[in-house]
Amino acid sequence: MARILCSTGALIGRPNGRDYRLIEPLSEKLICDGFEFMMYSDWYEKIDDIVEMVKRAGLNIPAYHAQKSIGENISKGGLQEMADAMERFRINADMAVRMGAEKLVIHLWDGITSDQHFDNNIKAYEELSKISRETGIMLLVENVVCNVMDPWNRWMQLLDIYPGISFIFDTKMAAFHDQLPLLYMDENDRLWKEGHIKHYHVNDYGGGYKDWASLRTLPIGKGHIDFEEFFSFVKKTGYDDTFTLESTAFDSTGAVDTDMLNRQVDYIRRMMGDNGKSGSDAGIKEVETKEVETKEINIKEINIKEISEEAYMSEEAKKNFHKNPIIKNIYTADPAPSVFGDTLYLYTTHDEDELVNNFYTMNDWRCFSTKDMVNWTDHGKIFSLDDIEWADARAWAPQAIERNGKYYLYCPVHKKDGGMSIAVGISDSPTGPFKDLGHPLVDEPDWNDIDPTVFIDDDGQAYLYFGNPELRYVLLNEDMISYDEKVGVVKVPMTEEAFNKGSHDTGTSYGEGPWFYKRNGLYYMVYAAFAVGQQNEHLAYSTSEGPTGPWKYGGVLMATGEGDIFTNHPGICEFKGHNYLFYHTGELPGGSLFHRSVCVAEFKYNEDGSIDTIAKCDGVGAV
Repeated sequence: MARILCSTGALIGRPNGRDYRLIEPLSEKLICDGFEFMMYSDWYEKIDDIVEMVKRAGLNIPAYHAQKSIGENISKGGLQEMADAMERFRINADMAVRMGAEKLVIHLWDGITSDQHFDNNIKAYEELSKISRETGIMLLVENVVCNVMDPWNRWMQLLDIYPGISFIFDTKMAAFHDQLPLLYMDENDRLWKEGHIKHYHVNDYGGGYKDWASLRTLPIGKGHIDFEEFFSFVKKTGYDDTFTLESTAFDSTGAVDTDMLNRQVDYIRRMMGDNGKSGSDAGIKEVETKEVETKEINIKEINIKEISEEAYMSEEAKKNFHKNPIIKNIYTADPAPSVFGDTLYLYTTHDEDELVNNFYTMNDWRCFSTKDMVNWTDHGKIFSLDDIEWADARAWAPQAIERNGKYYLYCPVHKKDGGMSIAVGISDSPTGPFKDLGHPLVDEPDWNDIDPTVFIDDDGQAYLYFGNPELRYVLLNEDMISYDEKVGVVKVPMTEEAFNKGSHDTGTSYGEGPWFYKRNGLYYMVYAAFAVGQQNEHLAYSTSEGPTGPWKYGGVLMATGEGDIFTNHPGICEFKGHNYLFYHTGELPGGSLFHRSVCVAEFKYNEDGSIDTIAKCDGVGAV
């Protein structure tokens, strides 16, 4: 009899903080036969706790999904990336066995690099297979979406070289490449006659051929896959083993609709049983929403709500919600929010579509505004390298401020005679156009002068912090276009007490992108950081009782995770009684290290002013 599993990834995601402790209470409400455990990159330090939770709860874990970015490192193929991939895979394999898993799912290729260097993926499989055999678990290669070729042909390449290979077939991935019909063709019967497909992922797809904007996990019946045809074929092949339901069940608040998952599990059972019914008969496509009692689930310090309606928002609800990324028609990065009056203005950099010298290609700064966090106005280009006669490249992370009726935009640029420096644009309006000061404000004989952040304290003193790899500051004069040259450029002591131990040039975690502000008498310095052993930036913060320190490390503000694109950049503001962290990812189609997208998450301060780690999220509601 077929076993219907539920992916833990359907229960746990960014909106509910990817907290593994939620799996146990949610599992008690599901009628599935077990779970496929999904591993995330920020769970490695919690492995023993997670395994203990699985055993304590008596969870049945027939399948385990290895961390997805292992495949991306394999695809890149560098010596360090490959070594990291193999080490992480071995950890995943060991963890799977400890959980009692029979099957280990791997994305052999993944991420931006995808299948661009497929020789790396082919060679890596042999070592992955060896590790799997040593640990006593079955390795399954998923038909992951491809940037260059397609998953079916990649499977065939692997099958020719490794005739004993096993696969896991994902319905969404296949539909994305319009390859579901290939599964049904007689000429491909080798896959099931020789038993190569040993597991199925079941989820719907609503987009067209390689429609990257629609590549998300949908419940059965929410897309256009003909599941009656799919399950009829699978039954015909004689397959009667494991299926994993991957339908995302949490909404933007993190609430989980276990009732929806149970209906989906029941549907798959019906379709695989002797009296299988169509999607409509099984109550999938034409299901009425059932009212479910709402109650609190308290787990230690966590409070979540069981969803009392379908996780998928109504059209009316969607009008009061803005989905990340904020800007969807161009690539934006380095968010800098400023509140002037009743409007939030968001200043960003602009990643050009076409790269020059395969590096960040950024020529102007953009501005967007909102009065409710849902409806945004695009004010277009407000300042550019063409406006700065002495600069020639690198229109990098800005920040704006108002004083005495004037608006000042501080921007790092590359000078025509070499080196980075900080320019100032001046305007009578927050949306520009901005006019260049005519010369650099800060111009040191090194490359540290980037990522300015500006703040005016209660006593009227204005501060401009900046820097990579060191954090430095100047005391701005009241005109905001010059600074106290007697004090000069001050270098902040880069100590572990201030910024924690890290892997950047100073030996601390501080990297770049500072964001300086004050709240309830406490000064905050938020920044992009490099942890020991981490390649991608996370966000961290430090605090001080004075505007110039000494600084005390506060903790991780936003951790690294799936979909990271090396950099991140913070911007924090309070708007209409709500606190927001702006950041950037590579979420738009074609997103990459050099093509980023600005996002936003709402958060709350603790009573002592500290901030818990903030999860990346789907978006925010209206205010």
